[in-house]
Amino acid sequence: MKYFQFKKLVRDKIVDNMKEEKQEPKGVRILKDKEYLKELKMKLIEEVKEFEVVTNEEEMVEELADVQEVIEYIKKVLKIKDIDFEKYQKKKVQKSGGFKKRIYLESVGIKEDSKWFKYFQKNPDKYPPIEKPE
Repeated sequence: MKYFQFKKLVRDKIVDNMKEEKQEPKGVRILKDKEYLKELKMKLIEEVKEFEVVTNEEEMVEELADVQEVIEYIKKVLKIKDIDFEKYQKKKVQKSGGFKKRIYLESVGIKEDSKWFKYFQKNPDKYPPIEKPE
């Protein structure tokens, strides 16, 4: 038998399904709250990456459902009620708007004395500096 590293949060029936298929799951344990939240965050990133690469609508809906499910578990761990969550969403839309207008921004010029300059500078992986565009 050949073994493969997993090291991630899995769905509740995965281990039982593996055993039914004569596989040997090893190192199975129940996570404590802090580690559970950390692994849910990792799972959210994993599910979003899976959503990113699918191209047909049915797969998109399936992956989006996975993303939503992980979000729901994170909300439970953090004890966030739906009504409170919606308040945060509405607050964000009021402050910055939504995505209804489909606006895409290529680049932005920031003055060095701007409050945003340090933020952009500290996040070069997200906002790499470029030469002035034409």
